[in-house]
Amino acid sequence: MKNVLVIADSAITSAGVSCLIDQQPEFQVVDQVTDGAAAFSVIERTTVAMVMLDLTIRGENGLLLLERLHKQFPEIGILTLSSLGEQSDPADAVRKGALAYLLNDSPAREFHRALTAVAKGRLYLDQNLLLNKREATQLDAYRPVTNCGYDTLSDREREVLPLIILGHSNKQIGERLCISVKTVEAHKSSIMRKLSLDCHCDLIQYAMQHHLMTF
Repeated sequence: MKNVLVIADSAITSAGVSCLIDQQPEFQVVDQVTDGAAAFSVIERTTVAMVMLDLTIRGENGLLLLERLHKQFPEIGILTLSSLGEQSDPADAVRKGALAYLLNDSPAREFHRALTAVAKGRLYLDQNLLLNKREATQLDAYRPVTNCGYDTLSDREREVLPLIILGHSNKQIGERLCISVKTVEAHKSSIMRKLSLDCHCDLIQYAMQHHLMTF
């Protein structure tokens, strides 16, 4: 039995995906979360074999969250879910560590095939995508789409960043990430310094300009 974590901020999407997973005898949903901070918390305390990530989640950019998950937990198979209109996402998702890319309006059989493939460590792309498997497997190593300073942030700073932008207090961030308020303050100062920003408004504008968040 393989444990699957579902990351989606839409209750309908989360429930639907979880239902499809639980219909398969080899898989079970261990938790449903709505953001990256909660996802990391679950993975750190629970055995997770696979993650189903909705790339359209609000808050931290879904592709950046995918990259962080793959970097910190490379042994976990990650399936991504998105929409047909986002033509650039399949290639980006594969480059950043996804083993499967699915469209949210595809039939259930596509989902079942993807689960089986990822469980075996194989790449699976939705049959309705124009990008074929050969093109995906021959993709060059991921190159960051911007030189915006984001790559200078530490892993912890990348966890703190979306929570700051979404307006969480230092205390709330500390509770979410199990760190002290002083540590949160230190991370915030470091982020602002590395990104050459002066205030929270600058940070929001920066995140929007560089597609680090989805509002």
